[in-house]
Amino acid sequence: MGLRKAGRVLAVGALAAVFVAGCGQKTDISKGIEDFNRTLEPNGLTLECPKEVKGGEVTVCDCSLKGTRNDKSAPVKLKIGKEEGELVIDAADQKAFDTARQEVAGS
Repeated sequence: MGLRKAGRVLAVGALAAVFVAGCGQKTDISKGIEDFNRTLEPNGLTLECPKEVKGGEVTVCDCSLKGTRNDKSAPVKLKIGKEEGELVIDAADQKAFDTARQEVAGS
């Protein structure tokens, strides 16, 4: 399992379940978001995202970045994909994610 700086890349690997539905592929990202949240927790932040996302190799997911120490929140987009067979969760736009993180955390 690889993990770089919070808000960067989080690889989940075998912990992610991939389901195939009649209308396309769905990926369960809940475990990946739980792992991502562990990296955000010390900064008083948490992500709220859907449990599953539809899409192929790479898809973008709408989430909310929320402050656990205040009532602030901001919308963020995450990019969900696969890298060497492992689930990868990353900010779709790193600059926008960092701005949202600063606004929500108040730093």
